[in-house]
Amino acid sequence: MNENFWDDFAEEYDEIQAASFTTIEKDLTDFLLQAKILPQSSILDLAGGSGRYMAFFQSFTERYLLVDFSKKMIELAKKKANSKVAFLQMAQTEFFQQPQHFDLVFSAMNPTLKADDLPAFNRLSKDWCCLLRVIEDSDSLFSPFEAKNPDLAINQSYKKKLDQLQISYQTKQFTYQHKEIYEKSFFHDYYQDELSSEDLAKRLNTVFGDQLTKENIHQITFEIIYYQVKGTS
Repeated sequence: MNENFWDDFAEEYDEIQAASFTTIEKDLTDFLLQAKILPQSSILDLAGGSGRYMAFFQSFTERYLLVDFSKKMIELAKKKANSKVAFLQMAQTEFFQQPQHFDLVFSAMNPTLKADDLPAFNRLSKDWCCLLRVIEDSDSLFSPFEAKNPDLAINQSYKKKLDQLQISYQTKQFTYQHKEIYEKSFFHDYYQDELSSEDLAKRLNTVFGDQLTKENIHQITFEIIYYQVKGTS
């Protein structure tokens, strides 16, 4: 991963998250409280970015450490933090060598965490581990013509690895929908550089027919994998 890329993208990334139509941060926090995974004495937020989940979790711990390798992401996260939060700019591979341990180790949409990293990830925890990812992100207008994002299958690779490690886990899904009206002209402009005039006309007819507007239904599903590592090693 390129640190400069994430530094340059940090503000836009934070704005995108803030504008999300989901309420995943609150809903996840409520679920973790209900499941008695929160509160915890100490929490590690690995690849915590600009603090999207930190802003909700920090009230339920005495010690919170957000680790990210982007200096700009950490600067944005600091604006949302209370006095219990500490920050560390460090690459994930380097942090895996640290002797620190936490009651809850959490990571959301971590772009560098692969299934083979889970043993190292688990060693950071004294009790609970939580992995959050998007497993579905589709809409009714555009997705039928787009290639599926392979990142949507990463949670499946985590589950397979946990099975190999003989670690029992549970999952919880959170699904959200958003409806928006799109004009035929927007759809035309979106694909005009990608398709020939003939293919574009066919696609417009398939999607819109004689209508000038169409409702687009965007659905996104988050899934958290949660498990305890106490007594597994």
